[in-house]
Amino acid sequence: MVGFTRFLVVPAALLLAAPSSAFASQLIDRNATHVSIAVDSKHRAVVSYVRGGSWHHVLVWGAINARQPSRSVPQVKFHVDYSGGYGSFGRGFWKTIVKHNVCGPYTGPALAWKIVVCTTKSGQNWALQSWQRELPNSGFKPRSSEQSAHELQVSHWTGPLPVLWLKWDWVYGGQYDHLYGKYSYRDEAVHGFGNNGVGNPTDTYGRNIYVDTFRPPAWTTGYKQAGGWMRFNGFLAHKPRGNFCAGVFSNLFGRGPAGRGSKYRATAMGPGVTPIVMWEGPGPGRYEPLGFARRSDGTENYNSMPSGPLGNVLAYSRNYDQTFTQEEQAVAGSGDSCYGSAGI
Repeated sequence: MVGFTRFLVVPAALLLAAPSSAFASQLIDRNATHVSIAVDSKHRAVVSYVRGGSWHHVLVWGAINARQPSRSVPQVKFHVDYSGGYGSFGRGFWKTIVKHNVCGPYTGPALAWKIVVCTTKSGQNWALQSWQRELPNSGFKPRSSEQSAHELQVSHWTGPLPVLWLKWDWVYGGQYDHLYGKYSYRDEAVHGFGNNGVGNPTDTYGRNIYVDTFRPPAWTTGYKQAGGWMRFNGFLAHKPRGNFCAGVFSNLFGRGPAGRGSKYRATAMGPGVTPIVMWEGPGPGRYEPLGFARRSDGTENYNSMPSGPLGNVLAYSRNYDQTFTQEEQAVAGSGDSCYGSAGI
């Protein structure tokens, strides 16, 4: 058993996701402690943990990796049995999995938010990760135990992780920090086919990207996560390119000064049952256009991770900023809301 181990009128396209627990197929529980996982040779896992003073043993099985977006075929999801096996394989079946555990030292790619990770003898990876997904936007204090909770999520995958990247430039003549980026998996965009009025997915393929800001000096009140991070906002990965964009504006959700931080991070649940992924980097002035891998025809592959930020900081200039505008428009495509907002 393996265990213990981010005042003006903002374009509507930029204000997106409020936190939601819908379609979080990986969610097992909240505020769990003493977490562990065991897996048998038939790829059935038991997640054990303490919550509310009691032990829980949750069986998960029947899913791996993720499907590419489809209107006709549902996304993969786990079968979940909170009875420890009573409702599926027999009373106390979780003990059998622990006894025949085949998940050992982890050999997969580096992960953020990890609690427990392991790799089976057949080379399949399992992970338990925990993060505060439902924090209110603009760094406000949580209004309920669910908003402040640390979600425990399980994943099962082989091969590469989803690719999440951001770049930062400016809007309104350099007044505000501005982000743009893309979310993809195995060289295909991550996106859903519908969303509600606040930008939450209405199907199991859609994903939100949650952005935190690091120690914004203008936000002297509110809720700080571990290390001084504060939740800035959340954004829906757009259909069909998996792109997104936003400005760090003042008076966002009634929050007066802008939440500009010295750096930012973005976190997203993986598609299907792939792991949570995170990007972290500095604000504007540390990026250059391009820097992506190239396809066989010589074009930029925006589904790849761009080269890292510059060592020096470049000051705002209109011409410099325009180069980012052109790149964002190329990433978004002319029919996307981010295409027009890029040049504000």
